[in-house]
Amino acid sequence: MAVIRRYYSAINARDYDTAWRQWGDNGQQGQTRARFEKGFLHTRQTRVTIGQVEPGWIPYVLVDDVRASTDKAKSLGGEVMKDVTEMPDMGSFSIVQDPTGSVLGLWQHNPKMIEAKDKAKETALVAAKQSVENPARAH
Repeated sequence: MAVIRRYYSAINARDYDTAWRQWGDNGQQGQTRARFEKGFLHTRQTRVTIGQVEPGWIPYVLVDDVRASTDKAKSLGGEVMKDVTEMPDMGSFSIVQDPTGSVLGLWQHNPKMIEAKDKAKETALVAAKQSVENPARAH
C-alpha cells in the first residue's frame, strides 16, 4: 500500500519521475518516461481509496457533441472529472461533476458504429420478412 500512496502522491505533486519509477527502475515496461508524463498532463488531481470501495454508479446521457457538452458543463461551473476520451470504434465519453457534486457521464456514439448497427438491423428485417413471405425458402 505504501507504493500506491507514493505513486498517487507523486502524481498529485507532478513529480512524474518518482511516480514512473514506482513501476520499477525503468518505469512501466514498454513506456517511456516522457509518454508517462504526457498521459498525466491534463490531470489536476488523483484520489485513491485503499480498502473498502463504496458502491456507486454514474448515469450517462447521449449527446450529439461530447466536446461541446463537456465545455458547456465547465462554463456553467461544473468540473471535468475525466476529459473527452475516445473508445475506438465505439464513441467518446467524458465525466463531469456539477457544482452540487452530482456526477454525470456524457456519451457520443461513433456514427460508423450506428451505421453498421442500422445496416445489421435492416438485413435481419429483410431476412425475417422473406421467411414470413416464403417459409419454404427460409430453410
